[in-house]
Amino acid sequence: MKGDKEKRLEERDKRLAEAERRKAEAMSKMAGKLIEDVEKDRLKPKVKSLIARITAHIENIGTNARFSRDLVEGTAPPDVVLHSGEINLANICIETYNSIRYDFKETLKISEEKLAKLFPKRDIKFRGRQQLINMYNRILEQEKQMMLYLNRIIS
Repeated sequence: MKGDKEKRLEERDKRLAEAERRKAEAMSKMAGKLIEDVEKDRLKPKVKSLIARITAHIENIGTNARFSRDLVEGTAPPDVVLHSGEINLANICIETYNSIRYDFKETLKISEEKLAKLFPKRDIKFRGRQQLINMYNRILEQEKQMMLYLNRIIS
């Protein structure tokens, strides 16, 4: 049989081992949090730059959509064939939209599949002005959601 002293030493050793285990666990959590904070700080400039791009694009889309909407409300019916200026503006908008999606994916290092789940690619076909306005609205809405997502990452 063990004596009182041996039992106390054994209990003390168990408590010390438990304290060491908890200390190691706390240190691991602190290291993980530190790594997470460093990663967030590293991403901040890239995310802010992407937010600035999206903001500028949203402003441009709004201008383009207002221009097309004014034409619809003016003399031209909504299904009239678009003139080359509108088509050029729309193509620039589409190229920028695709570029922003690519930049979003690369900045956050996410797969195409995850990007598609978060933000399904919008239908970018149009023939008449009303379809063009609808396309602008779909892109606008998605880019606003992307900005909210990015702001959540850096806050």
